[in-house]
Amino acid sequence: MRLFVLAAVMLIAATGASRSDVPSGDGQWIARLENAGRSLAIANAATGVVTHIRTLESRDHVITRAAALIAVPARRSFLVALDGVPELWEIALFPDAGPFHDGFVHSYETGMEESLPAEEGMFARLRIVLDAPVAALEPVAGKRYAVIGTRIDGTRVEINLAAKREVAVLPPG
Repeated sequence: MRLFVLAAVMLIAATGASRSDVPSGDGQWIARLENAGRSLAIANAATGVVTHIRTLESRDHVITRAAALIAVPARRSFLVALDGVPELWEIALFPDAGPFHDGFVHSYETGMEESLPAEEGMFARLRIVLDAPVAALEPVAGKRYAVIGTRIDGTRVEINLAAKREVAVLPPG
């Protein structure tokens, strides 16, 4: 029940994300959108000091705005949906995150990674490529690895964050 209440609070905090701050699940970080939603800033909640800022640039090098921003407490991360771009970003909030590889990876064996550049550590970004852009995000109660994305046409899809893809189209409602 406590997790459900926390998820509901995170969803309420994220509604209209361009107008408000979104606290992390542990309360240590605050995410906010700046520069008309084209930049993500993460600040230390205790001091208010911005410790990370990044421009929202898609995999195809298009600078865009955020369509949605939520906290995912169970995964210790923030999740950003890019506006008009079929891509989500999961921003890790722990120092041993990753490495998260962009693109093709030849081998995941320890010490044998052969891939395009990767991000790792605190605030590392994991890109999740979707079939179509989503305009809203909401957590799924009881599912650590899933969120619901709503497209502009109202179609709702379940996105598995561990599998890094859409896994189901949901019925309306």
